[in-house]
Amino acid sequence: MNGKISGNPIMANSFCTLISGLLLCLWGGSLAGCEQTFEPYKENNEFHFSFYGYLDASADTQWVRISPARVEFQVPTDAPDAVVTLEEMETGHSAVLEDSLFERTGGYNYWNYWTTMDVRAEHTYRLLAESPDGATSSVTVTIPPDFPKPRIGYHLNGCQATLSIRGVERLADAQSVWRYSAQQLYRFPYRTQAYGGVSGFHTIELNAIRERTQIPVAENVDVQSRYVMVAAGGPEWVEGVDSLDDPTYTLPEGFSNVQNGLGYMVGILSKTTPYEECH
Repeated sequence: MNGKISGNPIMANSFCTLISGLLLCLWGGSLAGCEQTFEPYKENNEFHFSFYGYLDASADTQWVRISPARVEFQVPTDAPDAVVTLEEMETGHSAVLEDSLFERTGGYNYWNYWTTMDVRAEHTYRLLAESPDGATSSVTVTIPPDFPKPRIGYHLNGCQATLSIRGVERLADAQSVWRYSAQQLYRFPYRTQAYGGVSGFHTIELNAIRERTQIPVAENVDVQSRYVMVAAGGPEWVEGVDSLDDPTYTLPEGFSNVQNGLGYMVGILSKTTPYEECH
């Protein structure tokens, strides 16, 4: 397990240096097979936009990464010429998303679109991006049902613990998170270590000692908070995705659930549980 450092929302945490050109390659399969799949630098009339992200019914702000399918590897600092709309299919309520440029070390830029529109459990949403010439890409996702707050049972002075999850048919993610500051978070993915799954019940063994040894922080720097994040996935969830932050998705070759576009999106509902200090 590797800790991941970031100070932005979960959506902004992932793919720190993975911008559109590489993203498009990943949707076609492994990196080794990119030359045999869609080439993002060539003109095409089939794919208009690439999408990456998720809608979380537990979040007050939704973040989605969107870029033109024919963008250069280095994303320009000018916003993509697109109108992005989120629509709740049951009610017809919709909102136009705002755009924000995120800049990373090394000069890599990417655009996130965001909205504070309410996203609800067991509702279906369509995200649509449209260019001035009328070309559109869209994706439809369904939010999973709500589930009880996960519980943590501690042993060995709290240095080891058992995480119990109930009511989750598709376990999309499970992470231990250590926060040292708003800009410094370390995430340890546990989803692939989950046991069970029958009737929506999962258990995961947490190990705070092992996590701590992988955090390169000075001993005199205090942890501000620790918690466990669990996310249930909607029907679009693909089992090969190990974590919502995973930049190396192992997906079926050519997989994408974006119509007239590239990428992958899913509906989730997440819960956090405080994770006590190891003594």
